[in-house]
Amino acid sequence: MDDSQSVVESDSGMRWLKTTGDGDYNAYVTCLDKYLNGYHVVRFIILPNGELEEGQEPDKELFDKIEKTILNSLKYDSEYEGKPDYSDAAYTGTHQVKWPFEIPFESSAIKVEEFVDDNGLVVRFKYESPENPSVVYRIELIRDFMHNPEESDGKSYINEHFVNNEDPYKEEGFEVMKIADYEAAMRFNQENIKDEVVIEIPEDKVKQHLVLDMFTFIDSENDADKTDEKNKQKIIDMAAAIAKSAEFTGSPESGE
Repeated sequence: MDDSQSVVESDSGMRWLKTTGDGDYNAYVTCLDKYLNGYHVVRFIILPNGELEEGQEPDKELFDKIEKTILNSLKYDSEYEGKPDYSDAAYTGTHQVKWPFEIPFESSAIKVEEFVDDNGLVVRFKYESPENPSVVYRIELIRDFMHNPEESDGKSYINEHFVNNEDPYKEEGFEVMKIADYEAAMRFNQENIKDEVVIEIPEDKVKQHLVLDMFTFIDSENDADKTDEKNKQKIIDMAAAIAKSAEFTGSPESGE
């Protein structure tokens, strides 16, 4: 969390991530069904009705009262049909894909966990190599969504946005490649732009095409490690392991 964020609790013990924006609004997000975790995400924002005059402060006491009222009045049914079993897997926000909490990789395993950020549920993958413990590799699935080629002149998402993109600056710096035999694109070591990997899962796995959009990170005190081609390949290999180990919920082969 940064300085603008904190965790607040309702009387029932449900925890919410609270973000204070420039002093004139508060935003809240939580996931239901499990302690700060789950599939259904709830968000709300408290802000004044109308613009504040210059130098005018919102009514903090009223903000606090609204916060407590909303947090303590929320009720929901936690036993719904099709509720996933969070004890054995980490799920994406769309609930289309799940992963085991450990993915075998090289001589160890990629650790998998879910967490809540401002935008909802995120799946984080982290690998610490026993051979090189000073470097930590992280991949965060920031969003997953469906792409229908029929609505894009038959083009896959990768084809439309990276191969034949009419706006050369929209997806600047991406290299098109194959990752685990899937169409993919990767941006690595672009100045002031986050490293990113996009993988498109074809229709034989899920309905339409499922796009996995992931930020990637190389954590090291040595800046040279963050631009090293060997470490770039390590990230690609991690992304391939992640794609190969994905279980597609509701697909014919999953039996759900």
